[in-house]
Amino acid sequence: MNRAAAATLALALSSCATPDPDAVRSGDAVVIAPYALHEDCFRLGQGDKVDWRFESRQPVDFNFHYRDGATVVLPLVKLASFGDSGIFPVLVPQDYCASWEAGPQGAILGYRLKLIRVSR
Repeated sequence: MNRAAAATLALALSSCATPDPDAVRSGDAVVIAPYALHEDCFRLGQGDKVDWRFESRQPVDFNFHYRDGATVVLPLVKLASFGDSGIFPVLVPQDYCASWEAGPQGAILGYRLKLIRVSR
């Protein structure tokens, strides 16, 4: 492959959405006390995505949220869930948190969040 072709290929690959290998966050057997919560927060840009999943032995309330001044914005909410998964697309660049809140029994949580960043 000549240098011009290699440079073109490198440029094309760098403009695609690529997973950030350092951006996998996870927890295994995370204990959440009754009525307490566990959060994992990160900065996301427009077009980024989060490939997320979790499971819990007791039901938890799950959400993705960010703050806009004094307002908490919740673009994704799952109530009383033992687990779920999906792809969360970012429409508004912000500091986001994934949050799990336990009920009266507390909870034992396992989760994985893979941040997929759009190359800039």
